[in-house]
Amino acid sequence: MFQKFRFYFLLLMILPLVFMIFMFGNAGVISQNVLLLDADFNLDEDGFSYNDDTFRGTNQSAYASGSYVPLDGFSGGGLKVMIGGIDQADITN
Repeated sequence: MFQKFRFYFLLLMILPLVFMIFMFGNAGVISQNVLLLDADFNLDEDGFSYNDDTFRGTNQSAYASGSYVPLDGFSGGGLKVMIGGIDQADITN
């Protein structure tokens, strides 16, 4: 008798949750879109800049460069980063 009661109790607890997931997705979790970046680079750098050796403690700044180019974007300006191409050296740091 106790096992049967326990089964029905669990079933009654789970069914509303399954229904909510089916009807509302994500069990009622409210999601929203958050805009993280809004830059088109059509007129200028939009606050961005290129910096040598920014990540991982690198120290080979001669092998990379970057700048804003007014006509190199998809429609208008864009940011351009050039990596390597100076010599035949393999830079690993």
